[in-house]
Amino acid sequence: MLRHLKSRTAPLSDEVIKDRTTLAELFRVWLATKTKLKRQSRDVYQQVWDRHGRKQIGALRIRELPTSRAERHLSKIAANSDSNAKMFRVVLLACSRWRCAMTYWR
Repeated sequence: MLRHLKSRTAPLSDEVIKDRTTLAELFRVWLATKTKLKRQSRDVYQQVWDRHGRKQIGALRIRELPTSRAERHLSKIAANSDSNAKMFRVVLLACSRWRCAMTYWR
């Protein structure tokens, strides 16, 4: 199964993001659309995703991350660092809002 997950490719930014899209794919596409962000901000988002999201929840599909599960994950991060939990929440919310906007406009 891990080999299958690694072989998936991220959809291009002009492709439709669906409930079956993984969170890792959603993050990559979302970050790729943020062309006006400063390099430092992009790096911070990438670092927080790599540290707290990629391995832990990246393989989950969008539909597999209800709010309750996201909150539990954020609580685990906050147990070690409130600032990292806040930044990771920013990433999750931004990806979620972007996905909703893309769904609405298609």
